[in-house]
Amino acid sequence: REVLLIMKWGGELTQAGLEQAETLGRALRAVVSDGDGDGADVLHLHSTYRHDVKFYSSDEGRVQVTAAAAAKGMLELEGELPPIQVSLVRKDSDANQMLDDTSAIADLAQEVKEALHAHMQQDVATTDETLQAALLPSPSPALR
Repeated sequence: REVLLIMKWGGELTQAGLEQAETLGRALRAVVSDGDGDGADVLHLHSTYRHDVKFYSSDEGRVQVTAAAAAKGMLELEGELPPIQVSLVRKDSDANQMLDDTSAIADLAQEVKEALHAHMQQDVATTDETLQAALLPSPSPALR
């Protein structure tokens, strides 16, 4: 199986943003898991094919750090973000080209942004379950 996730969000990177990116990574692990919700298949993929698991980012520093935080959460990694960023976050012209043309998914991206924005404005603790619900605006069983 292959999963391609393209995440874009503007703004300033804060400590809350780093924590949200890590929570997002854990929620994504649950989304792409084999159905039992433990994410073991993603962790197995990472431990078995370490060099095949990559996260793509633009060349903006805050975006790269956000991608590293999401990777940390998704892959249950320990330690600081710089080594994760160096080893797992790809930032080159091919990645930029892939990330820059979002016209094919503009409507869905806007829907997800609006759902995430509404979720982040709530005065409640973000959990993996609530973030996963916000990430999947479509009721399609194929996405759950």
